Amino acid sequence: MKMLPDDALDRLIEGSKKVADLCRQNKVQQWEIIATQSYGHQLDIEAGKISLAAGGGDGGYGIRIVEDGKFGYAYLVDVKSAETAIQQALSIARISPSIKGFDLPSNQETKEVKGLFDKRILSVGPEDLLKQADSILNEVSSLDKRAVVTGGGLGVSATAGVLTSSEGIDHHGITASHGLGVQ
Repeated sequence: MKMLPDDALDRLIEGSKKVADLCRQNKVQQWEIIATQSYGHQLDIEAGKISLAAGGGDGGYGIRIVEDGKFGYAYLVDVKSAETAIQQALSIARISPSIKGFDLPSNQETKEVKGLFDKRILSVGPEDLLKQADSILNEVSSLDKRAVVTGGGLGVSATAGVLTSSEGIDHHGITASHGLGVQ
C-alpha cells in the first residue's frame, strides 16, 4: 500500500511554478505560495474500544500576496483556478489596511532539519494501526483490570510540501509522522 503517491512532490513543485508564473504575469508585488498534499490513516479510541477508523488525504495551494503593505490570501485545490485565486487575494489586499514596512520575508541562510521523514512510515497501513491499538488496549487492561482507555488514538501521515516566494525562498520536501495518545 502506498500512502503517498510517488509523484506528489513533483506535482506540487510543478503546480507552484504555474501559480508563481501567474503572479508574475499579474505583476503581483510580493507573493508566497505554500502547497501541501497529505495522506494518512488514523484510529480513535473511546471507552476502551476503537471508535473510528479513517483515512484519506487533502491538500492545495495557499497564496499570500502583499501589495503596498497590504495583505491578501486565497486558497485553491486545483491549479486551474489559480488566476481566480490570485485576483481574490489581490482584491482582499487592496481593501485591507496598510501596515508600514510589512513585507514578506526574504531568503536567508538556513540549516536543514534532519529526521523529518522516515520512509518506513509510508508502509504503515490501517491493519498495522489496528494491531497497535489492540496492543495498547491489552497493555492498559493488563496493568489493572479496572483500567480503561477513555480516549486517544493513533495515526500516521505523510506530507509533501513546497514553499516558494517572490523573495527568493524555494524549499520543498516530504515529512512523515506516527503518533499516539492515550487517556
